[in-house]
Amino acid sequence: MHAMTACPICKGSALPRTDNADHPFCGSRCKLIDLGKWLGEAYRVPTQDSPDSDEHSEAAS
Repeated sequence: MHAMTACPICKGSALPRTDNADHPFCGSRCKLIDLGKWLGEAYRVPTQDSPDSDEHSEAAS
């Protein structure tokens, strides 16, 4: 028997990759919710750049 993990979106049970094409999610619904968060920029990587640093680098080129 395979160990189940928790879905990162709904925290429900998610079958292992060998039994679940949507792993690590429990299903396609949670997989699409996660994709929507990425596309909506809900997930961000913190940086040390100031918000207008892109404008300065474009003006310099």
